[in-house]
Amino acid sequence: MELEPRPERPAAAVTDADREAAAERLVDAAGASRLTLTEFSDRVAAVWAAETTGQLAEAIASALRAT
Repeated sequence: MELEPRPERPAAAVTDADREAAAERLVDAAGASRLTLTEFSDRVAAVWAAETTGQLAEAIASALRAT
């Protein structure tokens, strides 16, 4: 799954499979105590609302950086 927008397609659409993969990464981050339940819930909602790769990346970026 590609989370960063590509220069030639900065607003690439995401699929449900992309959203599922992103949500799974948030589950992992929550399981590692990098997200509170509220943060997790907010981010999962943002993942499922995302229409572009940029929006999807934004929804999970900081959770994945905090290791």
